[in-house]
Amino acid sequence: MENQVLKEFTNIEKVIRRNNLTVIGLIVLVIVMVVTFAVTIYKIDRFYATNRLVLERDGVIHRASVISEKEALEIEIKDFISSFYGSFYSFDQFSMDKNINLGLYKGDESLRTLYARYKDEGWYNTVIQENIDQVSQVKDNSFLIDVSAYPYQVTVEGLMSLRKGDQTKQFVLKGTCQIEVVTRDFPKNPHGLLIRGWKEEKYEVGQ
Repeated sequence: MENQVLKEFTNIEKVIRRNNLTVIGLIVLVIVMVVTFAVTIYKIDRFYATNRLVLERDGVIHRASVISEKEALEIEIKDFISSFYGSFYSFDQFSMDKNINLGLYKGDESLRTLYARYKDEGWYNTVIQENIDQVSQVKDNSFLIDVSAYPYQVTVEGLMSLRKGDQTKQFVLKGTCQIEVVTRDFPKNPHGLLIRGWKEEKYEVGQ
């Protein structure tokens, strides 16, 4: 009888030990899963904090690529400066006021000083009187951008075309400035960037 009781007690002890090991194993498994999940979430968060998705157009095919925060900033600066060339330096007699005002909204007093100089020289009156179409655009590979220090340093080269009837004159239009980050303003300044200390250098192509 005593042997039977001892045997049953031993069996019960084995079952309890086995159950304890199972519980401990489950606890360890849960801890490992939680830690793995936390590490994965952290890595994903850091990845998207330092990388952005952009769409690149290749013909009719859209390809998504992951770029760094630095590359994304450079792309936005390029687009911002290109839009500045397309407004402040691109107009005819009908779009002059609208485009120049959009351009002036993208920079500081240096742009207003430049605008006043062109106005005093009578250039805008010449555009109206002689029906000149002024078109300016930035060369894709002409940017020098330094985003390692703030405000960001930018040098760019564009092409300005003056068309009057069948006649066309072309000028190289270089610019240097600093770029600062400001509050985004739709639709006037969706990039949230501001030109400071704009300096231009212009000379006719072929000279």
